[in-house]
Amino acid sequence: MTARDRAMVVKHWIKVAKACQTLRNYSSLHAILSALQSVSIHCLEKTWEKVSRKPLKIFQKLCSKDTTQGRNLLIKGNEINHQKRNKEYQVMAKIMLLQVASENYTLEPEDPFRAWFQAMEPLSEAER
Repeated sequence: MTARDRAMVVKHWIKVAKACQTLRNYSSLHAILSALQSVSIHCLEKTWEKVSRKPLKIFQKLCSKDTTQGRNLLIKGNEINHQKRNKEYQVMAKIMLLQVASENYTLEPEDPFRAWFQAMEPLSEAER
């Protein structure tokens, strides 16, 4: 892959990061910016030289806002994060109730299913 090819990939991820900001998906925005700032990407000098000015300015602006957004939106538990956590909690509570309820059941496969299942040929390594 040439530096120009890598620069196109970097530009793409900058566009995705900008879209994440627009959609208020701050977790993904932070993840993308962190990846682009990682040592393995950041040290690709020839790649960054090939990225045009406009995407670079967008990237720098996103990075400068990221620390503020990260503190305010990801750590302090604002309304967006609170709703997300509440929904997570509700789903986990339902899963735990279903797990407890499932302990009361003893299910045995019926004979037609058992016969069908045993008649099935296992997949070969190539088919997996």
